[in-house]
Amino acid sequence: MKIFSFFFLSLCIAHATFADFSVSPHAYIRGGLGNSLSGEKQQCFNNNYSQANEFRLGNECGYYIEPRMEIRSKNSANTEFLGVLTFAISPKGDAQYGDESNDLDTVETYLSVKDEGATWSYWVGKRFYRDADVMMNDFYYFAQMNGVGAGIKDIPLFSGKLSLAYLQQTLDQGSDTKKVKSYLDLRLFDISLSQNHSINIWAVYSRAPDEKISSNEYENLTGASLGLRLRSNLPKGFNDFTVIYGEKLMGDLNIYGSNKVSSGTNNSAKYNLRVVEHLVNSFTDKVSMATSLIYETKNDGSKHISWYSAGVRPRYALSEDRAVLTELGYSLVHYNGSSYYLARTTLAYEIAYNNSIFAGSYLRYYISNTEWNAANRSNFSSMSHGVNLGAIAVINF
Repeated sequence: MKIFSFFFLSLCIAHATFADFSVSPHAYIRGGLGNSLSGEKQQCFNNNYSQANEFRLGNECGYYIEPRMEIRSKNSANTEFLGVLTFAISPKGDAQYGDESNDLDTVETYLSVKDEGATWSYWVGKRFYRDADVMMNDFYYFAQMNGVGAGIKDIPLFSGKLSLAYLQQTLDQGSDTKKVKSYLDLRLFDISLSQNHSINIWAVYSRAPDEKISSNEYENLTGASLGLRLRSNLPKGFNDFTVIYGEKLMGDLNIYGSNKVSSGTNNSAKYNLRVVEHLVNSFTDKVSMATSLIYETKNDGSKHISWYSAGVRPRYALSEDRAVLTELGYSLVHYNGSSYYLARTTLAYEIAYNNSIFAGSYLRYYISNTEWNAANRSNFSSMSHGVNLGAIAVINF
């Protein structure tokens, strides 16, 4: 936090001193408190072997702070420079003092350059290089390739935009190795099919070299993925239907796939097929709803995993800034001959900055009930269900 405070103060002083560039601060801050009905601190519940934080309303623990700075300037040739720096901080939320995490992550630091009159830009650095998410699950399911790289973004092609990037990650972050996993990322977005329909295409080719680091051995491994996302615009919302397939090094459909040699694991057998249906729509000025359906079948190199997830979040606006929300979700995972299920029901009262299902900044007061089967009990102190009563605040600007 001291590092960020010094940086923020320095930028403010620089902004006040020099007029040839602008500084725009942004932040996402989430935190709150909660208790179980037994009087203990709120515990978050997630289904075993599923992805992301399914049905997140009433199921977000701790604090998350993401300060972001954007620095813009133009040179004498009218070339636009944009520098971005983003931190991530995760305090526990247990007490006012002595609670901050010592792990201050620099999750974005890159420079983007755009020539005068051009629609495309060049960038180099570390960035959140990702696309659409399912809001209610906090799940970036498409083109999630966060990391270090360089690329060209938004080249006009056909009726859409082409982005190309080279990304890399070291084989072992705890070593001094110079060998890296390499990824070629191609995105062709916003290809118009009709007035209300467009398609996004995402493709990756990846390669990891062989290496031996201390007692760890890594094998030569390639990987590829291909994804299609169909966007249908609705009068007051959208519907996204997505199909993605990845294999080997891209078997996790992101940049974090491993080529580490492990007993009982066949890295060449890894694959993942993911299908996502995401609907967000406002039916009237007062009634809106988000719906998510997810199916994923994968092999992690040793076992087969099937994941089914269904969630719905209706919202009823009481006024311009007050609303009532509910969230209903069911998750089922088949893994290694066992089945894991989790179901959640949440009711919340919201005071929001915007009258929207994407409220941005808000206060919420909620009660949430989660149930699961016996296979999940070992993860939650042998309980069979949990009830949380709490409040959460989000600042997003």
